[in-house]
Amino acid sequence: MSERPRESGPVAAPDQFELYVGYLPVPRRYVKFVRVVVPLTLWVLAMMGVVWASRQPDPGAAVWEDEAPQLFAGTILAKPYPLLLAAGEPGAAPVTHALVEGGKHGGARAIPFDQQFVMVRGYRLSRDGREIIELADDNDAIAPAQGASVSGILPRAIGPLTLRGEIVDSKCYLGSMKPGEGKTHKACATLCVRGGIPPMLVTLAPDGSLSYTIIARNETEPMGEEILEYVGEEVIVQGQGFEIGGIKFVGVANGSIRRP
Repeated sequence: MSERPRESGPVAAPDQFELYVGYLPVPRRYVKFVRVVVPLTLWVLAMMGVVWASRQPDPGAAVWEDEAPQLFAGTILAKPYPLLLAAGEPGAAPVTHALVEGGKHGGARAIPFDQQFVMVRGYRLSRDGREIIELADDNDAIAPAQGASVSGILPRAIGPLTLRGEIVDSKCYLGSMKPGEGKTHKACATLCVRGGIPPMLVTLAPDGSLSYTIIARNETEPMGEEILEYVGEEVIVQGQGFEIGGIKFVGVANGSIRRP
């Protein structure tokens, strides 16, 4: 019985159909790929990260003095949001701080002390001359004290206002979070405002400076949940402006909040 003749044809090059098998040496073509493509990819990703980071907005010079609680003395004003008015130098305007609780809560503990002189224990948050105090957790974070209450502080009418800017929660923006603004912070800011933290409109002036306005329903009522859908977004706010202790407010009970 004769043997079947062998078929002749081109012989595959040694590396043409090489596969990587863990217990065998790495094929030469794969070594070349790893040595060239992987480092190049890492460099491209690194440069993309540098470019992306350089284009991020400045989170601002907000400060949260959270090392140890401090003492603050002044008069509580409970409406439209709890404020502490601390008497400054003789003849100078009071230094005004909004009051909030730890976490995502407004300063509800201050409301029973309306118009009283008190000592407050808490942590200062500040940015661009605006200050807020987070009350300490202990039960005597607010206590009646001996002192002269700041009198004669009534809302001062400013007149109709039309402002354009982003609605932020004042606690995070003034130092609790960085950045405390923008779409990435919308969910957090919404929870904070729902919890009673004053919503604040940050407005950019043509010269690049920022101005800050607390949004309330009116001079005695805070905003309700109708504001939540606009938090973290650019909006146009129309309402009646007023000022309490150097803090500017806009009351929107007879105004509006709308997207541009």
